[in-house]
Amino acid sequence: MINKNYYRATEQNCWTGRNDGDDWVQMRWWQIVQAIQLNEIGKEELEHSLVFLGFECDEGVARNKGRVGAIKGPESLRKVFSNLPVHFFPYQKIVDLGNIICTNKNLEEAQKHLSMTVAMILEKGGFPFLLGGGHEILYGHSVGVRKNYPNKKIGIVNFDAHFDLRKPIENIATSGNGFYQIAEDCKRENNDFLYFVLGIQESSNTLELFDRAKNLDVNYILARDIHLLNIEKIKNELKNFLNKTDIVCLTIDLDVFASADSPGVSAPTPNGLRYDFVFYEIIKCLAESKKVVSIDFAELNPNFDIDHRTAKLAANIAFDWVNLNRDK
Repeated sequence: MINKNYYRATEQNCWTGRNDGDDWVQMRWWQIVQAIQLNEIGKEELEHSLVFLGFECDEGVARNKGRVGAIKGPESLRKVFSNLPVHFFPYQKIVDLGNIICTNKNLEEAQKHLSMTVAMILEKGGFPFLLGGGHEILYGHSVGVRKNYPNKKIGIVNFDAHFDLRKPIENIATSGNGFYQIAEDCKRENNDFLYFVLGIQESSNTLELFDRAKNLDVNYILARDIHLLNIEKIKNELKNFLNKTDIVCLTIDLDVFASADSPGVSAPTPNGLRYDFVFYEIIKCLAESKKVVSIDFAELNPNFDIDHRTAKLAANIAFDWVNLNRDK
């Protein structure tokens, strides 16, 4: 059961925006989102639905000595998502289940409640669309997927400037060691650790982390190698990775993008990726695989988000993802 101290419902009126009319061809996301509390849902309400769930937490960022503020990320994302036009009706429903919150800085308990809720969404036929929050969202996200698919080969695709493979100090979780935790879980449970990260910055990762990635057989592509001339090679590497998996959870750390486009993050990256044709083609490749069962957006920090650039970038990715995956 979800402890009410770690949950906050979303009010329907938080979804507001421009009103161009009530015909489906005129509508925007805010007009079709249905806000439901966790204790009110039935299977029919989540089946074949895109299910928003916020993770109001940046305790992992604070422990990692990053700049805090990502706790406000879910609210900012909802505001920007509200005005996206509906291009997918009647193929897709949208439900908002509210937020898992981090109470008394108890990150581990918040991650536990996140994992339980993700597993419940999947069990009821929904697609978890998680709004962070720091990248500590990833650990609870992945554990929730594992709970629902205990016998599947689960791969994780991460867009990130960082490996997030640091060893926890005194077993204290942060936003920088989620993948190390997952690797340890896989070893303990005798599962393959299937991890592919795109956008790695050499200047943001120590040699120890590169060695650890090699020892753990992590697939990665450096940010400088993600460009138009390499697109077919990138897609082939990704497809080879996907062939090893049964299902995939996708995580997008918004610090993978260039800080000019994505200033509102905990660790900005001046020479990061652009959301261009190459990135879209990679996202399209993931969508075409039909293996992705969940997605999270991490590290949006509204305190530093000039003109809401980062939130709007996330909204563009969300818009493309939903339309690439709509059922027809």
